[in-house]
Amino acid sequence: MRPLTFGGARSVRVPAGEEIYSDAAEVHVAPFESLTVSLYFARPTGPASFHAQAYATTYRAAGDQLAAADPAVFGETTVSWYYLAAVELADGGPARDDTVVVFGDSLTDGFASTIDGNRRYSDALAERLADQGTPRPVLNQGIGGEPAAQRFGMVRRPGR
Repeated sequence: MRPLTFGGARSVRVPAGEEIYSDAAEVHVAPFESLTVSLYFARPTGPASFHAQAYATTYRAAGDQLAAADPAVFGETTVSWYYLAAVELADGGPARDDTVVVFGDSLTDGFASTIDGNRRYSDALAERLADQGTPRPVLNQGIGGEPAAQRFGMVRRPGR
């Protein structure tokens, strides 16, 4: 476990409608390895931003469990992701110019994917590229729900 800081502080207040980025932290993650991020809120936050159909288990517990070693304290689960929008990884080298970004609707997002299986088509694409000797990051920017994808110009209906 590695605590994150925000401008050197161990906690942060996020103003309504704003985003906050933590300070960089050295974390070693192997290709295709999952990363766990734990969050703690000292008091109720109001409505949460979330990704409803993440198809990955999120574990929840009451109170400050950031240092909990016993997984039994996390007695509630969901397949949604809350508050966290992204984790940015860098290897310290130059910026990559071979990243693949996939855009689309709920199928791209992973609808009906195997929970905790990392079986979205973007995952399969990343594995295929690695197997062919051309590994590269594949970023999934799918938005579940065709109306949402249409608003962002990611779906074209026939005749339009």
